[in-house]
Amino acid sequence: MSGQLFPLIARSPLNFVIQGVVRIVELILKEVTFRYPQTRQLIFSRLSARLPVKGFNAIFGLSGCGKSTLARLMAGLEMPDSGRIQLLSEGPDHFSGREPKILYAWNGERLPGWQQIAEHFHQVAPETQFQVLDHLCRWFDLQDLATQKFGSLSLGQKNRANLIRYLVQDFDLLILDEVLANVDEPMRHRILALLKTHFSHSNILYISHSALEVAAFARNIFLLPPSAGSSGCSEIKLVKGLNLSEISSEMMPELQDGMVELLRLASGLSLTRNENGRIASSG
Repeated sequence: MSGQLFPLIARSPLNFVIQGVVRIVELILKEVTFRYPQTRQLIFSRLSARLPVKGFNAIFGLSGCGKSTLARLMAGLEMPDSGRIQLLSEGPDHFSGREPKILYAWNGERLPGWQQIAEHFHQVAPETQFQVLDHLCRWFDLQDLATQKFGSLSLGQKNRANLIRYLVQDFDLLILDEVLANVDEPMRHRILALLKTHFSHSNILYISHSALEVAAFARNIFLLPPSAGSSGCSEIKLVKGLNLSEISSEMMPELQDGMVELLRLASGLSLTRNENGRIASSG
């Protein structure tokens, strides 16, 4: 019997692997300072970091620490008050004179409620991606909803549909901000396993409040400390994830230890695992 906690055998095999166009090495933040207009509170204050964003990585931290703001700055949806953000790729030519394409998907994104799913997918996907689109619809259990309008979908179905429409586009870096928040856990883990195996050559930055998902699937975890109040965040800790492609029962002890360490660093509290395996504060 397999030790895999969320088996993939219910899904037919997928025979594609997405090839990344550009192999990204680092995302550099240099002296980045940011506050939202008409507010006094700094979100980031002279934040500098070199983040290895090649492959599947994650941003983690407690609510209000600035995860989404950092992601929006990376994607160019917000501009820093000072400092710069730069994406570097392998090779001397970097992006061959073009701007890197960074896509940002988030949980509360509005979908065209009046439009059929299939119609919208075929509008946003290059024709070369139509076969991949078909595979993803089957894998995400949306194949029978192709003629449905977005407005008729459940929140979990909308999350899955929204993710698909980003995966079939061209990108150098795809930032996923709580995009699976309303998806049930077994399906979430199947989707994350698919991203690790079939999009292994793509660069994906995943944001989630799930310490288990982040610790298990991410190669690198960019940890934001608790909110620094009016002084703003000035550092990002780099934590190594387990970089798994699936969660198995054999890996649970190591995974639980990783979750404890991740939550300890994120909260600033002294956390331990008791004899029952539960996480508790020892302070």
